[in-house]
Amino acid sequence: MRRLHTYAASAAIVGALALTACGSDVSHGTITGKQHVRAHTYTYMEPIYTTQCTGSGASQVCYSTISMYLPVTETDPECWRLDLRDGKKTGHVCVSKTAWEKAKKGEQW
Repeated sequence: MRRLHTYAASAAIVGALALTACGSDVSHGTITGKQHVRAHTYTYMEPIYTTQCTGSGASQVCYSTISMYLPVTETDPECWRLDLRDGKKTGHVCVSKTAWEKAKKGEQW
């Protein structure tokens, strides 16, 4: 028996991108730098897969191929970024413009 399934993995990718858009594992530490990152929009191509299976049970064999690509547009928001160092770990946080203006390099966040 042959089954045909079409699906997209965009939800997982979009979720991962959202988590990495601004911020990091370091939420406090010494301020080592400041940056203003403007909002920006980008587009990437999301593959759409077609999976075909033949056989059944233990002898079933399935394979997936990319059947097409769909454009996905994302926007990363504006970020008033503080670069931080906490021991050996480094990272950054996005803060309000007011907090960013008051923060000074070398201070603790």
